[in-house]
Amino acid sequence: MIAGFATVAASELSPDTMTQRMDLTLLAPDIHEEILVAEVEPGRDVVTERVLSAIVRQADWIEQRSRWRGQGSSALRASST
Repeated sequence: MIAGFATVAASELSPDTMTQRMDLTLLAPDIHEEILVAEVEPGRDVVTERVLSAIVRQADWIEQRSRWRGQGSSALRASST
């Protein structure tokens, strides 16, 4: 499996981009869902990569949810207004 990721990263994505995308698999499912169903105006980000990076660094989903309520969901609400 790792060799497959390395092949994709080498051929299509930078190692940094691959790491960022793989990190998103560690995000609590309910946060994923909230991001996916968010309604935002065209051209706006639902939430920034910077906010998600800070949240996904926490392996514990309870801590992720706490950070999401503090940073991410407020960013989400701001982008939808």
